[in-house]
Amino acid sequence: MTIRGGVWIAAVLCAALNVHVAKANLVLNGNFATGDFTNWTLATTPNGTLGSPTVTTFDFGSGAVNAAQFQVGDVNFDGTQQGGSIAQTIATGAGLFTFSADIAAQGSNNVEAGVFTALLDGTPLDTVDLGFINGTLISSLSFSASVGAGNHNLEILITRPYQKLPTEFVSDITADAPSATSVPEPGSLTLLAGGLFGIAVLRRRRKSK
Repeated sequence: MTIRGGVWIAAVLCAALNVHVAKANLVLNGNFATGDFTNWTLATTPNGTLGSPTVTTFDFGSGAVNAAQFQVGDVNFDGTQQGGSIAQTIATGAGLFTFSADIAAQGSNNVEAGVFTALLDGTPLDTVDLGFINGTLISSLSFSASVGAGNHNLEILITRPYQKLPTEFVSDITADAPSATSVPEPGSLTLLAGGLFGIAVLRRRRKSK
């Protein structure tokens, strides 16, 4: 086998074996680039409100970006955590699920800017209570968890124990996990077959010399 032939075969095999097992952001419209809540489901708690949900621009510290905007709280004051959530169903393979999102709030002299909770399949995995606010508060949510293959419900819940006043923001929602189809694509299988065929041909030529 010549060096050139060996390099060619190695290149073919590397391309063929480059199956889709790499992680990638599985959230659709996680940065609200559509300008609305496409791909997201909005819901409220029993006595809660999201205010008038909209997509606006907000600077989380690195320049203005599209962000979901809410004004959460209770409809009838009862002192309990009320508000609402945005959720999305994500299909994954089995493995490590990692999540992150930028969160923020703006308001003046209020004892509670908002409690942000990230849930996976109904289980809270990270909570940030922004607490007292007089200006702008910026933070983030993140977690990692093992998941099985299938559909998973990703949810961000925002609540306050008072009637709405501060404004809450969410953006750059990212969820990474093994793809639900972590198998070679037909094109990769064709390359693999071609590579194996090339090896066989080169071996026959070598033997015939």
